[in-house]
Amino acid sequence: HKPGAPDRKQEAVGRAPPAMLPCLDRLRLGDATGVTLNLVERSGGTANDDVETGRKRRQLAPPGAPPPPPPKPNIEVTLEGLATISRELRRDGSATRTRWKAAVVETMERKVEKYEARAEEATAAVEEEHLKINEYIQAAYAKPDDPGVAPLADEDATDPWDVVKDVNDRWKTLVAERSVIRVVLAAAEARKDEFANAMGDDFDELCETLAKALDQLVNDYRTMGELLETVRQLFVAFLDDSASASQYRVNYILMGDPGTGKTRLARLIANVLGAMGIFVFSDIVEVYRSDFVADYEGQTAGKTRRLLEGNL
Repeated sequence: HKPGAPDRKQEAVGRAPPAMLPCLDRLRLGDATGVTLNLVERSGGTANDDVETGRKRRQLAPPGAPPPPPPKPNIEVTLEGLATISRELRRDGSATRTRWKAAVVETMERKVEKYEARAEEATAAVEEEHLKINEYIQAAYAKPDDPGVAPLADEDATDPWDVVKDVNDRWKTLVAERSVIRVVLAAAEARKDEFANAMGDDFDELCETLAKALDQLVNDYRTMGELLETVRQLFVAFLDDSASASQYRVNYILMGDPGTGKTRLARLIANVLGAMGIFVFSDIVEVYRSDFVADYEGQTAGKTRRLLEGNL
């Protein structure tokens, strides 16, 4: 879309190269991706848009010209960058240590504010459901001749507790949610205080924990430039702007045959992210298929949701 041009819908069509695209962090930082994008003007959202834009895309693609491969990270630059970070974390009084401490404290302050608001919302919802339960119970046990109360159940045919079951279940769900939020809130406050008050040997230990985690990841997987570069850029971005870096979706999918080290790599990544101070907790939770999949049809979604919420 050119400046000054009419505001029209456009579709960015990329020819996917056979190799892996660069990580999104590098795309955001403005490095060349090596992928050619053909912008095709859409005609306004008609049903034939996909067919028409597909035809135009095929016309724009040069025949027989393979797309250039995406640029790969310079592994030596990445390794040197991570080594520098480790050295600076171990050097007393370095700017890296000072900025990292401030970034973690700022991040935890934002999380405390966020979860305080969520706790207040959850408390209000719990109180509202509690009032509903009381009203339903009064109505469920009301007699036909009770003044001002319309009975909900026929005492000869309906159990009054069946009438309030749905409302009661909603209340229990909200109470559980509020409990989880309070746990996370308390942990965020504790971590904020841990970094804000860390001095001398205490802060040295925090820095050493992160430096060791970085060193271990580099030593064991120094040929995985793409992965190491995402870790390096995440830390650098965290120092520059903790507000935006703390919102990164640092999710990884590790694929490989049994015995190739996927679990070990996952643990090392978790150690680095936990020690970095982006998240409230630094614990590692390992789950297996049985933790997600239930015994009977229709129960897996609920089991998975409870697992994820419980590890918030």
